[in-house]
Amino acid sequence: MKNGLIGRICNVKRLLWIMPIFLFFFNAEKNFACNCPEDTASPEDQIEFAFKDSTAIFSGEVITIKRHPKSDFILIVKFKLENFWKGSFVKDLIINTANGGTACGYRFETSKKYLVYAYGKRNDLSTTICTRTDLIENNKDVKILDKLKKQNNH
Repeated sequence: MKNGLIGRICNVKRLLWIMPIFLFFFNAEKNFACNCPEDTASPEDQIEFAFKDSTAIFSGEVITIKRHPKSDFILIVKFKLENFWKGSFVKDLIINTANGGTACGYRFETSKKYLVYAYGKRNDLSTTICTRTDLIENNKDVKILDKLKKQNNH
């Protein structure tokens, strides 16, 4: 009877050691996920800060998404521009984003239209899921961006 009980206790102890390791790897995406800083400011203040901090803000339709020739971890996203609130561009614009959410990359889809907050040098723009980048449809940022653009053009 002791061997049976001791054997079960040893199995439970092994399970208690193995379980956290299993759960860690089972939830790997969450454990290694991108951590965006939490912003407690009002949406209006967030948009105003993003306007000041960004290099470019535009809306457009995704034409193509390709892997960067030098890195599998970077995607090159080409947009057909529709409007811009910050920056001045021609009809097409290319930005970079990381390939995957765990690296904070934004998951764009071809033929969908987005409002994009881009950062970096004018010829090397990028965005992440930590920006206000999102689908343009019903995006509440547009009204505030229109107001900010008018204020900054005077």
